[in-house]
Amino acid sequence: MRAANNKTSFLSKVFSDVRLSTDSSEISVRCPFCGKAGKSKMCIIIETDVYHCWVCDEKGRGLGKLIKKVAPQKLQEYNEQYRSTKSPAQKIEEQIPDISLPEDFALLAGNDFLDPDGRQILKYATSRGFTKSKLWKFRVGYSKENQWRRRLILPSFDEDGELNFITGRAIDKANTFRYKNESVSRNTVVYNEIDVDFSRGLVLVEGPLDLIKVPYNATCLLGSSLNAESRLFHQIAKNQTPVILLLDPDVKKKVFRIADLLSDFSVDVKVNFPPEGKDINDLMEDEVEHLIKTAQQYTYACKMKIKLGAIKI
Repeated sequence: MRAANNKTSFLSKVFSDVRLSTDSSEISVRCPFCGKAGKSKMCIIIETDVYHCWVCDEKGRGLGKLIKKVAPQKLQEYNEQYRSTKSPAQKIEEQIPDISLPEDFALLAGNDFLDPDGRQILKYATSRGFTKSKLWKFRVGYSKENQWRRRLILPSFDEDGELNFITGRAIDKANTFRYKNESVSRNTVVYNEIDVDFSRGLVLVEGPLDLIKVPYNATCLLGSSLNAESRLFHQIAKNQTPVILLLDPDVKKKVFRIADLLSDFSVDVKVNFPPEGKDINDLMEDEVEHLIKTAQQYTYACKMKIKLGAIKI
């Protein structure tokens, strides 16, 4: 730990506008190639020395090139004391997901449902807004395995079609454990990235069940927060993807934090909220479409007006 802290301290003296991530695994710095004062757009993974600027797309492994550009007098110290020896292959191996769908996983769409549990799960799915086409689109299924029994199972796949997240929603009100989740590190997950197009506007909602009501290019946060270390944030910042935030009214402070973070990276952000006491999944699809079309452009002035109640959204 002391060695990691020493390296962080060293890098903080080399680069400008340094910001440390919440888990202390990364720093964001002013890009030596395109950076402007006050803008920390280049991310550096401290342990492996992998770097990437989300504006000019300058990236690589090994900080010698960067240090030589901004503080050549520090290059020898870096090479002798702090240069990472961890290979990219090791880093990739650490991130290989160790999750799998139940062996008897079966899609709900097109199933004859001789199993009474299957019929009940389909009935629940329909009550939450799933149509037959959406059952296919979201690859919704079920399992008889004890840990997944009587749960609506929604799998997620990364851009290469590899499984990266599973959530199972209990259909019984008496089950106090409503969700069972299996995942790789949340920071590495873009929910159903295989279906996401970062080259056009993106709607962000909280959870997988909210997505079924969004008739646009969309993904979910798997919660109500977004941090600068996550793959979802990196993809949005790198592609300068316009974002519409549709989160529940009770998390407005978190929405502001997300919007501020994205705005700091020059991402176009709009915000809107469902009516008080409701979430996105409670609404009809045309109501969600209306929220998207009437979303407010996020600025500091907009933020203040929402806080003061001058804008009712």
